[in-house]
Amino acid sequence: MEPISTDTTTTLPGLTAGSWHVDPKSGHVAFRVRSMWGLADVKGSFSRYQGSLTVAGTGATGEFVVDTASLDTRNRKRDAHLRSPDFFDSQVHPQARFVMLKVNPGANGQIVFAGDLVVGTSRTSLALPAIIEPAGHGAVTVRASTSIPRETVGLTWNWMGAIKGDARLDIELRLTNRG
Repeated sequence: MEPISTDTTTTLPGLTAGSWHVDPKSGHVAFRVRSMWGLADVKGSFSRYQGSLTVAGTGATGEFVVDTASLDTRNRKRDAHLRSPDFFDSQVHPQARFVMLKVNPGANGQIVFAGDLVVGTSRTSLALPAIIEPAGHGAVTVRASTSIPRETVGLTWNWMGAIKGDARLDIELRLTNRG
């Protein structure tokens, strides 16, 4: 993992130096995609994920990993298809990961985590705007939303144009500082 590049004017609000870890029991990783020729949204979530962020001085390193087999759209047949080689190929590529390479100040007090999103054999650059809020002693909540063009991460299957547009990703994570 490469360090996140920051300058002395960039701060990570609420994040003191140390090792921060995602609490897998507090938060959610959800997605939404227009489907059925644009008439309905397919909504789902990933139930297994992990991540960490190490903050030191004006820099940081981090990674967030999702277990692709843990996706749930409340439709077993659709979930099996999404885990298949047509989409995530979960048996061959059990994880999707975001490796943070840089952090920049964003608009309205946001922080923008920039890095590489790796899904299967595809790697693409991604800028992820986030809000960081205090969540009690030694904890913060990180909220982020972004659109991801499916094709850039290798999710190109689209029978008769049934899937419309980008995938929307909504994340809320609680990070705790382990010193």
